[in-house]
Amino acid sequence: MLREHGPEIAARVGVLLATVVPIVVVSHDMAGLIDDGLGRLGAPAALSGVLIALIVFLPEGITTIRAAWAGETQRVSNLAHGALVSCVGLTLPAVLVIGLLTGQSVVLAESPANLALLAVCLLLSLTTFSGPRVTALHGATHLVVFALYGLAVFAPA
Repeated sequence: MLREHGPEIAARVGVLLATVVPIVVVSHDMAGLIDDGLGRLGAPAALSGVLIALIVFLPEGITTIRAAWAGETQRVSNLAHGALVSCVGLTLPAVLVIGLLTGQSVVLAESPANLALLAVCLLLSLTTFSGPRVTALHGATHLVVFALYGLAVFAPA
């Protein structure tokens, strides 16, 4: 299989790296500006990561909202799962590797509140997607957990 598809795989990896590197560089510069601005405002440090994530996922979020508004449930599910796979499969490993290479520590969900919200979110997702049908109540519950996460970001440590 590798002999047959080797050149295609190499080309795709090359294109992936060529498109990811500029995004990482711009995000790094943007993060410095955002950190400086938030530091001057006295905002919590976690807000920087939230803002960068919002910027990165804005196009996908807009597409998902449009699909949901149009009632395209399968497309919403595909977009949400695609975002999850790209985050877990590419972004987190890339951040961890960059942290190792630069000697910076990377902290993921360090507070007990964040860990509890992660567990709740995972259990909620499991019950949502294992049922025969997703309802508005499932969506509302996910929004409540998201709102609690927003409050946890701004809560004093």
